[in-house]
Amino acid sequence: VTGPDAFVLDAVQKEVAAHVTDENALALGTVIVTTIDKNAQAAAIQAEDDKLNNLVKGVKSDDPPVSALVAMQPSDGAIRAMYGGQGGTSTSSCTVRQGGCVNLATQGLFQPGSSFKPYVLAAAETYQTAGILTRMNGPAVLPDPPGPDVHNDSGEVCNNCQLDTALAQSVNTIYVPLAKQVGPSNVAVIAHNAGIPQSISLSDNGVTSDRIALGVYPVHPIDQAVGYGSLCNGGRTVSPFLVRSVKNRKGDSIYNVQPKASQRIRQEVASDTTYAMQQVVTSGTGKAAALGGRPVAGKTGTTQNNTNAWFIGCTGPAKNNGQLVTAVWVGHAAAVTPLTDIPGFSKGLFGGQVPAGIFQEFMTKAMEGKPVVQFPKPAYYVGPKPASTVTPSPTTTTPSPTTTTPSPKPTKTPTATTTVPPTTTTAAPTTTTSAAATTTSQPPPTTTTAAPTTTAGGAAGAGAPSSAPGG
Repeated sequence: VTGPDAFVLDAVQKEVAAHVTDENALALGTVIVTTIDKNAQAAAIQAEDDKLNNLVKGVKSDDPPVSALVAMQPSDGAIRAMYGGQGGTSTSSCTVRQGGCVNLATQGLFQPGSSFKPYVLAAAETYQTAGILTRMNGPAVLPDPPGPDVHNDSGEVCNNCQLDTALAQSVNTIYVPLAKQVGPSNVAVIAHNAGIPQSISLSDNGVTSDRIALGVYPVHPIDQAVGYGSLCNGGRTVSPFLVRSVKNRKGDSIYNVQPKASQRIRQEVASDTTYAMQQVVTSGTGKAAALGGRPVAGKTGTTQNNTNAWFIGCTGPAKNNGQLVTAVWVGHAAAVTPLTDIPGFSKGLFGGQVPAGIFQEFMTKAMEGKPVVQFPKPAYYVGPKPASTVTPSPTTTTPSPTTTTPSPKPTKTPTATTTVPPTTTTAAPTTTTSAAATTTSQPPPTTTTAAPTTTAGGAAGAGAPSSAPGG
């Protein structure tokens, strides 16, 4: 098998090997039921071709722009589509069997840029520092001695700016000071609680910088799918999986997955954070990811010098399976170099452009016929409340509303549109695709564990820029 489906087959076989240790049973033949939705998988491949691969096919380079996509059900962790690249870093004929290819969706480590800002907002609420209506000043440039200055993309200013507006417009000069105020290590705790693996080090030599708000610590695309899935599913975190069941050729069950969800982030915090993330799509840097009447909560991400571009978004929580969280990354696989070699984007690529376009085309097809789910209303867990949520005192005859004027919005405009299609994979003698699993949730534990200090491996996209484009 070559091409994108080879990565899925390889990942399925690795997952089976991790859960089924009886080699004799495997040798006799098995039926493996995967979580991959063939229509969603085909839609992922088509969206990647339409929005990036066809655009760069004329680019002559040993390291052309490439992309990764992973789509997961936040309710149980089932991976419904995976695109790890065309089949390698620079050639679609490369197969994973030859050992020369990297699954960019699960093995590629890339700086997430501003797509890490939702964790900063969630941490601010968790640690009772600020809420979505808290206002801060966002100048064009923020001197930050002894380190380099923090800049907003295009020099925009957002003074007296609500934190939800600042997230929608990706204002660096608000979110870096917010991370410092919350405590960068506390932001790392929340990111890990959301689902960024403990094996991913969100620090340098044990020290987490306030630049965590700018996504300077590399993660895998699948990590961001899991992390956003938690925020989009009421703070309940799941583990991703590709294999639902394994049976021997007689039909006897060898393995069945038992998905579980764990409440790792307060539900009120998740509701507030996804409320702000919806504004990214309705009025901020991620407008190109909009799905018409279907609500989307997401965030763009662009790293310094436009070396990585991201869009991660979800369609909302649901008691039943069917909603999706999808992470899309675009960059170079072999070296950390600017995305200026894509035709039409010679000045650099932002997350609100091609990545948001891939997301939009893929999700339009993948969610076809699925119920439209609304996100919960904001809880305003910390900080000021809007006038409409304040209950007047019984002794007051005429309640005096305190009107909140929307904060000024900086100007930034992304691009992109999209469409999608068909089919996918599995492994072993007989393989089928699946339907749905159930989610169980556990009582909410506290989220105030100490920040881990582990080491990330193989870092494509490593390094720590001082500031990053706001998109």
